[in-house]
Amino acid sequence: MTEKMDMLWRDPKEGQFQPAPTHKSIIIPGKRGRLLSLLYCAGGEGPKPTVLIFHGFPGNEQNLDIAQGLRRVGFNTMSFHYSGSWGSDGAYRFSHCLEDADTVLDYMISHGEELQIDPEQLFLFGHSLGGFVGANVLAKRQEIKAGVLMSPADLCNTYQITVRYPQTEPIMMAFLANGAQWLNEVTAEDMREDVKALQETCLFAVLAESLSRKKLLMITAELDQTTPFFMDQQPLLERLDQLGRGNHRHLQLKTDHGYEDKRMELTEKIAEYLLEHCRRE
Repeated sequence: MTEKMDMLWRDPKEGQFQPAPTHKSIIIPGKRGRLLSLLYCAGGEGPKPTVLIFHGFPGNEQNLDIAQGLRRVGFNTMSFHYSGSWGSDGAYRFSHCLEDADTVLDYMISHGEELQIDPEQLFLFGHSLGGFVGANVLAKRQEIKAGVLMSPADLCNTYQITVRYPQTEPIMMAFLANGAQWLNEVTAEDMREDVKALQETCLFAVLAESLSRKKLLMITAELDQTTPFFMDQQPLLERLDQLGRGNHRHLQLKTDHGYEDKRMELTEKIAEYLLEHCRRE
């Protein structure tokens, strides 16, 4: 096969040769230095719908199988590492994760033409801590058309529970301390104080009104012991139901926090949901 043919693939819909799927490793300038990012580029010509992916805490699981699956059905997918994690510069904080998300989204929009990103077809996916980040971005950024939150962690609600029931605080602190081993310039105490400062703006109950106006698929795990349904997702879903705008859907799977035995089904459901919203308008 010639070098030119190596750069092409047969479009399954058109049956014609098109530019092949590929990827770009991108260093995005952030507030604390470099944000290490990866764009999986869908095959074919022209701008593509694009999904911004937020991984969890501390980031061992990046859900790149889902990113690859979404690329196969025509989406670009952008994933990145927050400040202070996995080679990105700076100190790790949850508030920095939120800032980094805005930085990466702004970069995608400003470099959309060269990256073949359709600015009218921007979506997000977030898992666990990434769901916390994703909920904030979906609520606050009008550029995002729809979002998928998978077992999102309501960090602020967890903090409030530890205040009301001090006997639960050691559990939270042990969890944060374990994660801090993977991260730069942060301790469990730093993260606790950071969450405390985010209460007024990032609690899911505060975001509910804005989230009710956005297209949202919430995926939860019946056996989740890391972000239990009753504590992290159920209160938001109940509030969205009360607001009654009908923009959200809920899918619960009988699995654990990592959805370890449901990965194919999971990818299919996410792809179906996002493709549905691509076809609208």
